Amino acid sequence: MKNSRFPRDGVGNGYSTFLKARSCSAAPCAPPGRIDGVGPMALSQWIKECSSLLKSSSSRSSRRRASLGRSRRHQSVELSHARKIRSFSESLEQRVLPANLAWVGDVSPQWNDTSGAVSNWNTATVPQDGDALAFPATSSTMLVNNTSAENSYTLTFLSGGYSISGNSIRLNNVGTDVSNATGTTTLQLPLIVEASTFDVTAGLLDVQGPVSGTLGLTK
Repeated sequence: MKNSRFPRDGVGNGYSTFLKARSCSAAPCAPPGRIDGVGPMALSQWIKECSSLLKSSSSRSSRRRASLGRSRRHQSVELSHARKIRSFSESLEQRVLPANLAWVGDVSPQWNDTSGAVSNWNTATVPQDGDALAFPATSSTMLVNNTSAENSYTLTFLSGGYSISGNSIRLNNVGTDVSNATGTTTLQLPLIVEASTFDVTAGLLDVQGPVSGTLGLTK
């Protein structure tokens, strides 16, 4: 067949027809031509040029994929940090605040005792560390602190005649730690004093238990 064999130097109608029919269809491979822009390009040189362009395009794609992977990992780390911060913030919002309890003595003389849904306090709960405890006039005044030793409480005696023994109490709250409005109140339990203030408006506050701590009393 005429022009079925192409000259080695790339000259001839047959070779030009072959290059036009087999030219690279995907950019950036352009129709064959010499690098200097003059005359047709040899087949081997055209193949080499297309191979180089394809390798360059593949390298750019790999770099884009690597950059995208780093960006996604960075976003994942930021999201993880945001979740940790939100979890930490929510845990702070759920903290238990100190409560105000008043003694009623419906169960026994012991602070921590309960019977079903009933306790010795008006809240139907038992004292927790940091709570403020008030002692109004009741028939039950000989009491025992059987809550955890060294819990911190604020004690307000609104009526005289109370006598309290049992586990130690830590006095370290802001403001007045122990106040006595009337009558005689006896504290037989150990007191751990830390910047404590005793307010005896009237009557007598008799501290009979051991007193320890780093700071003195203000009365």
